[in-house]
Amino acid sequence: MSPTGERPPAAYTGMAFVKEYYSVLAKEPENVHKFYKDPSLFYRGAEGSGADEIRVEGPGNIDSEIKSRGERACRVEISSVESQESMQGGVLVLVTGYLTFAGTQERQRFTQTFFLHPQSDPYDGYFVLNDILRYVGADGAEKQPARQAPQPQAPAPAQAPSWQQPTHPPAQPPSQPPSQPAARMA
Repeated sequence: MSPTGERPPAAYTGMAFVKEYYSVLAKEPENVHKFYKDPSLFYRGAEGSGADEIRVEGPGNIDSEIKSRGERACRVEISSVESQESMQGGVLVLVTGYLTFAGTQERQRFTQTFFLHPQSDPYDGYFVLNDILRYVGADGAEKQPARQAPQPQAPAPAQAPSWQQPTHPPAQPPSQPPSQPAARMA
């Protein structure tokens, strides 16, 4: 939040969040649950398949679900990020791209939607209230050889958003230092 109390534009907040979230997913999946709070909802599944959907609530259950599925580090290729301002200062973020999990060279096409809800406790910033991920394709996975895709660039904001995990610095453009201490994700 800026010194005047204004939040940065949704496009910047969404891009900063995406960079941080997928960096943690790729390098430290055991810390992904730190983006969530007690009311957070976490859904996973393949396009068109309702039977194998995963639906859990709260960071403890999200952490258990990630661990039970044996989620491991992965490479992420982001194709697009779209963000919109939403109700009560929240930000809706839609991400498309490919995930390649460790031990496989098959890319899985995905679409993921996040609702980032504002928080003031313990720090000003956002947490993930809603997270829906769907693997897309005829069988839920698009099997292609892994490749490196260019990463989208964040627009230059007037103010950096307040993202930070206890073990990760906030995603900020290197050319612009923060004008205030960054907030932490819960």
